[in-house]
Amino acid sequence: MKKVKVRASLSGLIMTDPRGKSNLDKYNDAKESLEKKVTRLAGLSEKAIKSREKLEPEIEALEINIKALALVKDEVLLSESAKSLAVRMYWEIEHGIKKDLTSKYFDKGNDAEPESIALAQDVNGWDVIEKNSEQFENDYLTGTPDLVYKDLIPDIKTSWTAHTYPLFETDLSESLYYWQVQSYLALTGRPLGVVSFCLTDTPEILVQDELYKYARINGLIECPGDVELNIRHAHNYSRLPKKMRVKNFYIERDEDAIQNLYDRVDAFNVYYNSLFEIDELQNL
Repeated sequence: MKKVKVRASLSGLIMTDPRGKSNLDKYNDAKESLEKKVTRLAGLSEKAIKSREKLEPEIEALEINIKALALVKDEVLLSESAKSLAVRMYWEIEHGIKKDLTSKYFDKGNDAEPESIALAQDVNGWDVIEKNSEQFENDYLTGTPDLVYKDLIPDIKTSWTAHTYPLFETDLSESLYYWQVQSYLALTGRPLGVVSFCLTDTPEILVQDELYKYARINGLIECPGDVELNIRHAHNYSRLPKKMRVKNFYIERDEDAIQNLYDRVDAFNVYYNSLFEIDELQNL
């Protein structure tokens, strides 16, 4: 079986839960239902013939179902997001066809990354080190953390504007980032990670794009002066206190979570290999 490694930045996609109940949920539900029916049957009088005739085959059917579910209750099921990722990786790995991920959010994350890293280091009092370029990998995962300290792995996220910046959130709402950090901790052996959201100025080329889009949408040759001021104001954050522009969410290394991630990668690889069977059928 061919085994592929999942990128840390995408690991959260394979950790999403599939719709509906898992085999384990169905197994537990069936056991609970069986227990209730057996208790009810035991409480019936000898004269409750019709009730007995109804319950006894129901109990027998549940017992058969429980035996079948016991064989698959621990089987890891994949979500549609995980399956879509497998298809995406199939095209990338087997045929060199990559998915286009360009967006204004992605572009700002790349273009403003040096400023965001410098801001996070300044506000958090971290040692000033260069962005990490080393790729880590193990049997399940691969990834390149933004920064690597002795006991800490920061993952830097650059917010598009204040409206996408989690200033008032108390918990990390995006599970994809949680799994990305757990992946980095698994790869590097570090005990602690942090997702640091940074609110930095939007690079001028992207601001120009926003001005152009406004003019085009409104049928104008150029963006009006007052509108341009508003757009620029919404993309300039140097005027705000630095501490206000970095929001940290710390994540401790969780061995159980990492093992669950590894188990899901194994299931992911089983599905990935099944794509070859479909591919071969298409070429008959």
